[in-house]
Amino acid sequence: NTQGIIFVFFSAMISGCMHIGYKKLVETNSIAHLLFYQSIIGTILFGVYALIYNPLPTPLQRDLGIVHSVLIGVIGFALYFRGMKRMQAGYSMILLYREIASAAFFSFLFLHEQLTIPTIIGIVCIICS
Repeated sequence: NTQGIIFVFFSAMISGCMHIGYKKLVETNSIAHLLFYQSIIGTILFGVYALIYNPLPTPLQRDLGIVHSVLIGVIGFALYFRGMKRMQAGYSMILLYREIASAAFFSFLFLHEQLTIPTIIGIVCIICS
């Protein structure tokens, strides 16, 4: 799907730019400040969406959203910022690309998606980089 590839490509480009921006901010700000502002922005953006979404999320969906916010938005990003503070931007970006290989592997494992030869070659290239 060409459209999906284009969206993922631009998402990766934005992610790379954000990584550089975060690296610059983590040098001059505390991790707590970065987490606070990131959470406020996320709350505003997705809070508006949650209010206009029809039907409203079920209690299970709401609870899963809260758990996800704490695990990824707070704990995950606290570890991410702490790691960035101690590493060069280039090295931390290389480690972040392991996320791509992990996503392909876990989609195969849990979602039973096919791993094609080009995907396997890409995973090996990412891991070996």
